[in-house]
Amino acid sequence: MDIKEIRSQKVLDTRGLHYPMQLLKMRTALRTMAPGDILEIWDTDPHSQEEIPESGNSGKNEFIGNISDPEGYVRYYVRKG
Repeated sequence: MDIKEIRSQKVLDTRGLHYPMQLLKMRTALRTMAPGDILEIWDTDPHSQEEIPESGNSGKNEFIGNISDPEGYVRYYVRKG
C-alpha cells in the first residue's frame, strides 16, 4: 500500500502540542473509532517520530507509517485494531 493513497476516517491535528499531549489525544480518538478505521495525526513535535509509532503499535492497533507534509508537519497513520 502506497502511504500517499491512504484514506483516513479521522484527522487529528496536534500541531503545536508537546509530548505527551499528542499521545493522549491519539488514544482518545482511537477509542471512538471502529476497528479497521485509520486515524491520521498531523504533528510537529520531534518526539513524535519515536513516540507515535511505538504507541500506535500498542494493543491491537497498527502504526502504518508517516509522511512529511510540504507545509512543515508530519502525517502519521494508525489503524484501529
